Amino acid sequence: MDCFRLISFESDLGWIGMLVGRDGVQRIRFGNSKELQLLKSFDEYFDVVRPSRTQQSWVSKLRRFAEGRKTDLSKIPVALDFCTPFQQRVLMQCRKIPFGKTLSYGELASQTSAPRAARAVGTAMKKNRCPLVIPCHRVVSSSGIGGYSAADGVSIKRRLLALEGVVV
Repeated sequence: MDCFRLISFESDLGWIGMLVGRDGVQRIRFGNSKELQLLKSFDEYFDVVRPSRTQQSWVSKLRRFAEGRKTDLSKIPVALDFCTPFQQRVLMQCRKIPFGKTLSYGELASQTSAPRAARAVGTAMKKNRCPLVIPCHRVVSSSGIGGYSAADGVSIKRRLLALEGVVV
């Protein structure tokens, strides 16, 4: 059984909670105005712990990102064992979308050698447990912004894109 650590910290995007396991970040939640709200949003109870030195660098990067500063989050390890191999490919390809850029669901599907799988890409984005680190907010509809399954939905997606200087 894996040992999970819950790290919580305040940022310009509200409280961010990062559930970390042996293989990397398991889940990220953000946007709560109070830490207690954030902690209640996790499915189970976890003790909040101090981050290790490495994890502290992840916290620093996420805080910089939340401030709207161009930050590379692609080196933060994530655990993707919860999804199918196709979804893993899609999520890893999504991590390559640069700060301030967007791709359509169809474009991301093409980049994962499945040009007709735009809807399946949307499903993979919906299953993303590590928003920000896997920047699914950068994946948009070919005719507009598309959806977003995090709390506050499309409004937080617009906020994240605006933070990066993207107008949709």
